[in-house]
Amino acid sequence: MKAQKILAQVRLYVGDAAKAKFADWQAVRAINDALRVMAEENAKSAGLLFRRSAEVVLAAESGVLPSDYLNVIRGFGAEGRELLQVHGDSPGAGEYAIRGDVLCSGEPRVTLWYFSTPPAVADGESEIEVPERYATAIARAAAALFAGGEGGAVSVVNYFLPNMRPAAPQRKEAQS
Repeated sequence: MKAQKILAQVRLYVGDAAKAKFADWQAVRAINDALRVMAEENAKSAGLLFRRSAEVVLAAESGVLPSDYLNVIRGFGAEGRELLQVHGDSPGAGEYAIRGDVLCSGEPRVTLWYFSTPPAVADGESEIEVPERYATAIARAAAALFAGGEGGAVSVVNYFLPNMRPAAPQRKEAQS
């Protein structure tokens, strides 16, 4: 979807349809921040948005993570076997670890499934790689950021994102 659609909605929500209060760059910045909040909240709930994969080739047992990397989902070795994520300093064969922007492993290549950060919106012609049903969520979160509340943006995003966490077990009523 084109960013222009979101820009118009943001301006409507902040009461600036006439473009008198805010410059376009401010609205674009708010949209980028709203997309980042959406990506972070989606990753926290293991959501379905912003999922990618990339092959990381390792030299001297380390390789650079993709530039849009946000959080890991899973890692797979050269033969397609799932690798165990460890938090030690020297992962061996069948293991991997992430330290900052570096992936370490005893494997020569790791196919990394991860949550990504969305590409930045530059202007109204930019494409936003999110299903159109999230347009209102992005616009409302951007408007909340204009109002100075990241907490408000997080609440808006969580309202619109599907809850991917399993439901808590229900307590059974005692039968008489």
